[in-house]
Amino acid sequence: MKKNKALAVPFVLWAVLFIAVPLAMVVWYGVTVEETPAYVEVAGDNGQTLFQLEDGTVTAERPQKRTVISLANFRRMLEPTYLKLLLRSLKIALFTTIICLLLGYPAALIMADREIKLGKKQSGDKFVAKCAALGINEIPSASASDSDKATRQDVAVILYKSLRYIENQGIYAYTEFDNGLDKYIDKKDISPAAEEAMSFMEALGLIKGKTATTICPKEICSIEQAIDVAEKCTHAHQLGWYQERAWGEGIGRNVSGNVYTGPDEGYSTFQTYAPGERVWVTGPRIGGMWEFLPIVDRYTGKTVYVKAEWYTPVRKHVFTSKKTVKTIEFKDYWDGTYMWTN
Repeated sequence: MKKNKALAVPFVLWAVLFIAVPLAMVVWYGVTVEETPAYVEVAGDNGQTLFQLEDGTVTAERPQKRTVISLANFRRMLEPTYLKLLLRSLKIALFTTIICLLLGYPAALIMADREIKLGKKQSGDKFVAKCAALGINEIPSASASDSDKATRQDVAVILYKSLRYIENQGIYAYTEFDNGLDKYIDKKDISPAAEEAMSFMEALGLIKGKTATTICPKEICSIEQAIDVAEKCTHAHQLGWYQERAWGEGIGRNVSGNVYTGPDEGYSTFQTYAPGERVWVTGPRIGGMWEFLPIVDRYTGKTVYVKAEWYTPVRKHVFTSKKTVKTIEFKDYWDGTYMWTN
C-alpha cells in the first residue's frame, strides 16, 4: 500500500504546482485590488509638505499603494465593455464545445467499436475471443489458485504471447535464444504452458532470477514489477543476436577500436570483432544519437559497447516500412576470431 501511495506523489506535486496554485492566484487577484489612500497635501509648521488622509491622519510620508480585499473586479465585469467581452468568450466556448462534440463523439464510437481481427472459428464472448487471438486464453496459474493476483510466470506468458502476436502482425521480429532455465533449481515449478515464455524472458533479461539458482515462477508479481517488465518488453526486438557487418556491406565499418567500455568513443578498448562474428545485445541503443549497443564481452562477461551501425540484428526475417517480409542471409565471413588492433 505504501508503494502504491508513493506512485501518486509525482501527480500530487504536479497537480499542486500547475492546478491548485494557479487557481489560488486567480482567486486572490479576483478578490483583491491595489489602491492608494486618498490624501491632500498640507504645509507643516516648518514649511515641509505633509499628507492628510481621509480619516484626518497626518503623515510626513507619501501614502503608498496597498492590497485590500474588494469586490471591485466583479463590479467591473458588469460594465458594458467587460460584459461584452464576457459574452463573446462564452459564445466562443459554446461553439468550441459543439464542434468538439461533433468531431469527438463519432470518433469515440468508431474507436470503441474497433476490435482485434479474429479468426472465423472464434466465437462466443468477445473478451474470450480476443484473448484467444492473442494466445493468452490459458494462463498457467488461473486454474491452480483462487487468488486474483498474477504470478511471475503469468506475467511472462501474457507479455510473451503479446509479443508473438505483434510479430505475427508483421511489426517486429524477435531473436532466437537458448533455454537457460536448467540452472534454476525451481525450474520444476514452472508450468509447461509457461516454460517457453519464461525461457524467452529470462534469456533476454526481461525477467531475471531472484537469486543465482532460483527464478520463483509462482511468486506473486506486484503491479510495479509487472510495469517494469512490460516497459522492458517495448524494446525486446532490439535485444539478442547481432552480426558484425562485412567490409563494404551497407555503410561499411572501421576496424580500429570498435569496442568500448562506455557509450562514447572516448572509452575505446582498441578491440574489434571480425566480420560475421555475432554478439549478444542486452539493451536498447544508448549514447549520443542512440549509436551504441550494450553487449556481453564473451571473455569477461562484463558489459561493453559497440557502434550500432556496424551490426545487423540476426532475425529469421525483418519487416519493411510497407509491412512486407524481407529475409536476411547471414554469412560467416571469417572464422569468428577475436582480433586486437594497434
